Amino acid sequence: VSLGMYTPEAVKNMSEGQQLNYISNNLKQEELMWAKIFEKAKQRNCIIVFAAGNDNVISGIDPKKRSNESIRVSAVNTEQTKANFSNYGVYPNLNRIYSTISAPGVGIFSAAPHGKYMNMQGTSMAAPIVTGAVALMKSIDKNITLEQVVKFMQETGKNVGGSIGPMLNLKKAVMRANGQNAPTECEEIAEEVKRLQAKIDSLVALCPDAGEPADTLKYDKAVKDKHGLDGLWKS
Repeated sequence: VSLGMYTPEAVKNMSEGQQLNYISNNLKQEELMWAKIFEKAKQRNCIIVFAAGNDNVISGIDPKKRSNESIRVSAVNTEQTKANFSNYGVYPNLNRIYSTISAPGVGIFSAAPHGKYMNMQGTSMAAPIVTGAVALMKSIDKNITLEQVVKFMQETGKNVGGSIGPMLNLKKAVMRANGQNAPTECEEIAEEVKRLQAKIDSLVALCPDAGEPADTLKYDKAVKDKHGLDGLWKS
């Protein structure tokens, strides 16, 4: 579903905290109406995918994009970070998630009016990618639930920043739906090595000797030995 409400300028200029308060107190009847739609969809095991919107605000400003009974898709750019226009909103501490998953939404070669094709951008470019993933997962298991789809996508997706959902990894998500464990990619291993090295560096900064081999006899200790041992010894 690629549609959304007009976001007033006053809302666009609000802080995130003010936007969260706006969501809590406005358009509640519309929110309730959409909750009933999602309930009917769930009864028929129909998974609804929304484009999160392009106003760089919390997606839940739009009442139809407040429920976890749907998938809200944010857009990432070619650097695999949040596109500057994309709506967002991940607040696990508040149990409020307005961006379920993300997908490429910048420089997407797409159909245009009058029989043309062109590079386009927007969460409306990202949402169909996720919809295609849902369709592939349903082709494996027609009874797959929304909760399973979201779980597989989020667990196999790439972290692209805390304000939006992880970026879809199509191959891995579909493999999980097929009961397979996706292999670890070299890129992910390299990122994990960097993360661990950064942690090691921060610990060594706190305790410089922590990086020394355990079997090294240190000079200062050696010269203070009662036998007058001098030099540096290492097994």
